[in-house]
Amino acid sequence: MRYGPQLSAAGIRRILIVEDELPVAEGITELLKGDGLAVDHYVFGREALANIERLAPDVLLVDLGLPDMSGADLAQQIAARHPDLPIILMTGSVPNQTAPAEVLRLVRGTLEKPFDYPVLVELLLTCGTAPS
Repeated sequence: MRYGPQLSAAGIRRILIVEDELPVAEGITELLKGDGLAVDHYVFGREALANIERLAPDVLLVDLGLPDMSGADLAQQIAARHPDLPIILMTGSVPNQTAPAEVLRLVRGTLEKPFDYPVLVELLLTCGTAPS
């Protein structure tokens, strides 16, 4: 557990990953769980939408390229329902793939895959809700 205490102190305890590339999702999940976080993973955006209230994540990691809908559409729908939920977009399968400007205003940041775990942690820490 390298970053667990920092993430926990920032109020980050549960992450929801929506990613269709299983090796990517499994790698992120393993690292986050190694730091003591609860991690849920869905391949399809519609599954995430159907389960987000039950899961109550502290942060949402969304791939832009999902099989059933765009990650940008998912981010917009979740931001409309949960405006205080921090969303981080991930991209990598299409060079220079990015979300529309109106979506980028709704998210805390974007990560270009592949990315190093400390870069993810740094971005997660900006999503924290710990009291000052």
